[in-house]
Amino acid sequence: MKTRFFVSMLLLAGLISACNDDDNAGPVDNAPRPSEQTTKVIDPTQGGAEVGSARLTRTDDGVIALFESTAAIPGHTYTLWWVVWNDPAKCQNYPQPCDDADFGIADQVKVEVMFASGGIALADGSIAMSGHLSENDISGSINGLFELPNFGGLNDAETAEVHLVLRSHGPQIPGQTGAQISTYGGGCQVELPPFAAVPMAVGECADIQFAVFQ
Repeated sequence: MKTRFFVSMLLLAGLISACNDDDNAGPVDNAPRPSEQTTKVIDPTQGGAEVGSARLTRTDDGVIALFESTAAIPGHTYTLWWVVWNDPAKCQNYPQPCDDADFGIADQVKVEVMFASGGIALADGSIAMSGHLSENDISGSINGLFELPNFGGLNDAETAEVHLVLRSHGPQIPGQTGAQISTYGGGCQVELPPFAAVPMAVGECADIQFAVFQ
């Protein structure tokens, strides 16, 4: 009898302990977790070669990006741009990624082009840039440069198709480096064909690399 009583008390103690543990566990966190995507950085000027990697983190109110390339020119200046397609299902080649042709139906796809970051390539030809974009923030929009209306920036972080575009502003120009790494036209005198030629001379600019997050 004593043995049975002892075992029963142990079982009861275990049940009480388990209940106490549950009571002390605190509230369950049902908050949405950020989603993360990784993809290749592509350089069409090198025949579509993979020249780095990019990561996009989507939260409930914005996106965070990290763009890393190993095919920049040491000492040259660069800017990084968000190209946000708010309604990608209306792009002409859907479900393929949206492309430049879809700027022609901007009012349908609600595309917004915005500044993300800028910098100068390191001696080994690498460059890493990061940026954060909140929903409905149009402070960095350059849609007006392309005679496009504003579409509210990033409308929905979860559903938008996001492209990151690396733009080269060529060699540093004394007195203009700040503009070369912070504006679309900084130091630009000659606009080379996008994704077809690499700026080498002072004053040359072009879009040269990209990463796509559908």
